[in-house]
Amino acid sequence: MADVSHKLDVLRGHCDAEGRDYNAIEKTIIGRLDPSGDVSGFLTEMEEYAKLGVDLVEVAPAMPDPARYVTQLGEKVVRPLAEIG
Repeated sequence: MADVSHKLDVLRGHCDAEGRDYNAIEKTIIGRLDPSGDVSGFLTEMEEYAKLGVDLVEVAPAMPDPARYVTQLGEKVVRPLAEIG
């Protein structure tokens, strides 16, 4: 978390130096998630990233069965994640 916060601060500094609108840049990270694991912990982590200004989190299958991964993602993660904003 501290690493992402630092990188966003650096980005903000570069934007200020170049006269670029920091808020016009979509901030994206790659999240690690096993939807059969600690979904609550993942959601808490994503909430913290959202507070830092991260706009988009990309995830990829973390198990050998991508269809099962997507199903579990939809059943356990999508709705609570949408509520974070």
